Amino acid sequence: MTEALFHLVWAERLFRSESLHTTEGDPLRIEKSGILHQGDGPDFRNATILLNRLRFEGDIELHVRCRDWYHHRHHQDPSYNNVILHVVLMADHATAVQRCDGTFCPTLVLFPNVTARITELAKSSAFRGKLACHGQIGNVPEPIIDAQFRDAEARYFDQKQNDVLSLLDPTLPRSEGWRRMLRKACFDALGIRFNRDAMRQLHDSATNLHQLFVTADEAGLVLSEIAFGRLTSPRWDSSGSRPDNQPRTRVAQAAQIWYNLQSAEPDTLTFAQLIHDTRLGAERKNVLFKNVWLPCRHLWAQWTNNPSARHQALEQWSARTLAVPLAVANPFIVAGFPESIVGKSSGTAWQLRERCRRSGCQECGIMRTLIRS
Repeated sequence: MTEALFHLVWAERLFRSESLHTTEGDPLRIEKSGILHQGDGPDFRNATILLNRLRFEGDIELHVRCRDWYHHRHHQDPSYNNVILHVVLMADHATAVQRCDGTFCPTLVLFPNVTARITELAKSSAFRGKLACHGQIGNVPEPIIDAQFRDAEARYFDQKQNDVLSLLDPTLPRSEGWRRMLRKACFDALGIRFNRDAMRQLHDSATNLHQLFVTADEAGLVLSEIAFGRLTSPRWDSSGSRPDNQPRTRVAQAAQIWYNLQSAEPDTLTFAQLIHDTRLGAERKNVLFKNVWLPCRHLWAQWTNNPSARHQALEQWSARTLAVPLAVANPFIVAGFPESIVGKSSGTAWQLRERCRRSGCQECGIMRTLIRS
């Protein structure tokens, strides 16, 4: 069972709570499970328990095994002196644990009290490389899955907007600042996966020239010389790159985008004009459209108070008309998710990274549905 799933089981009281006893045999009742704490210190704050009919208020700490209390050196950390209950999954050698102040904290073994469904999920999540909900998706109605990925789409879009906004120079006039932000975001996306820093360095070095290129060929020659012909040129990583992702190819495409953007007006610029003559492959074109162009369009629409353009950008982001890279969608497909959702949803990458890979099950509507079913 993942730590996040364990936290969810505790927070939602998804276990049989009658006739609980500590490892010392003392009767225990959980009045308040507490509030999940994300920072350093105990896992749950402001909990209330009844132990031998005496009420205690304080913190709860969760571990898979009792010995983790000592492995994590909680017995030497005064911030754990207010822990009123130590909750563990496994019963092996579980006993009361010592606090830093020398007193002992009671321990509860929870696993015997969890439901059969949670037990199945715990076993599924034990397989390395598989999602915690692997093989259980057939028990989740498709609208629940769709709603989770719609939520992921919205969160991912917010993240992408913040990513491009971090590239904005606030000292520039609005139109020029937007063009430069878009341009640098394109360079960054063309550098995925091994050369993002190098592409950003190239962008900044070329920006310092304050040069207006007369032709796209001139832009290509100048950027190529900055990229590869100087002692101060960026360090490029060509290892593992396919032919269409080699640095020289990406630099040429970046130069074309630079030229296309020079005199573009944000209100009338289209994505087709932005990538004109770049000879981008379908996958990288998709990345630029979804992760760069749409967030930048939406930001410009916000700045200029254009609700129609904002709505159009959001609709295109959520349209599910472009394929998600197989490397992103495959973990969900293997786990049993509908390919019609995970293969098209722009939120698939965010869901995988922020929920599944970071053990964020306690915040996932799919997992909540599973463990309550």
